[in-house]
Amino acid sequence: MLNGIENIEGLTAEQIEKLNGLAGGLASKNGDVIGKNALLKAQVEQLEKDALDLKRKAAEEANDVVELNRLNTEAAAKSLTAAEERALILEGTNKELKSNLEILLIDGGLNDALDGVGINPLLKTGAISMLRSGAVLVDGKAMIGEKSLSDAVKEWANSDAGKHYCLAAQNGNGDGLGGSNQGSQKSFSEMSLTERTVLANTDPNLYQQLQGN
Repeated sequence: MLNGIENIEGLTAEQIEKLNGLAGGLASKNGDVIGKNALLKAQVEQLEKDALDLKRKAAEEANDVVELNRLNTEAAAKSLTAAEERALILEGTNKELKSNLEILLIDGGLNDALDGVGINPLLKTGAISMLRSGAVLVDGKAMIGEKSLSDAVKEWANSDAGKHYCLAAQNGNGDGLGGSNQGSQKSFSEMSLTERTVLANTDPNLYQQLQGN
């Protein structure tokens, strides 16, 4: 499936299905081409090895030490090149696996932890961006500083900065801008810059109303 295609305006369900079908077909064909290229490369390498073995055998039978040494050097160089290519492939695979693990443990963990503290859905992307920069994998565990991801997010949610990103029912003081407690609404002049920014993103109409008062 093409990522994000369902968010493109103007496309019907039938068009989305057709585009996904085409993408799937192209991915399948690409896989076939890669497989065939790998097979062809292996066949060429085997032919080159067989040819080199024949040349070395001929040099041995002719007792041609100079040619035999040259061929042995050539064989060693080819083996070294092949080993370096395999090392690069393994390095790329390891980087991809590490990236996938980070997405699973850090991004997925942040998403779940933020949901657990009642994050305001409208501010969730900003919260993830803020917290993601400090998250790392340590021994296969997602951490922020010396705390586990979940503990760090809970601590952040209870901080003055974090409360503004959470729904009022979760932060317990009614100023998280996620509820509808208009009776305790601060005036524009009483609000901090962070509170004003949050309000502008969550309720532009109320922001304009308070700003004009």
